[in-house]
Amino acid sequence: MPARRPLSEALEEGRALFNGGRFFEAHERWEEAWLSETGATKLLLQGLIQIAAGFLKIGQGRPDAAVRLLEAGARRVEDSGAAPDLAGFLAEVRQRTGKVRRPGAGAATGPRLPPFGGVK
Repeated sequence: MPARRPLSEALEEGRALFNGGRFFEAHERWEEAWLSETGATKLLLQGLIQIAAGFLKIGQGRPDAAVRLLEAGARRVEDSGAAPDLAGFLAEVRQRTGKVRRPGAGAATGPRLPPFGGVK
């Protein structure tokens, strides 16, 4: 059985992938960590996974699915306790969520996910 990588590594790798527009890969990396986490950390990872999936759905032309995922993901990140570090990121996610269903919403570009320390 391969050794479990540290959570900080999973968060940073996923963050780099997300910021590079590689939403599917970010989702997959965070999901690896999510499977073995509990509590607030699991909630944070689930929220980030849903946000990445939401931006992926925008790119696939599925705005209704994107909105559901982005809204649910933002709530989970906020509920995890990481929101103070990610307040600006969540505000941008919510702003973009409001624009998804507008005509000419365009391609999926996610907001920059800043470095953060996980949950407190």
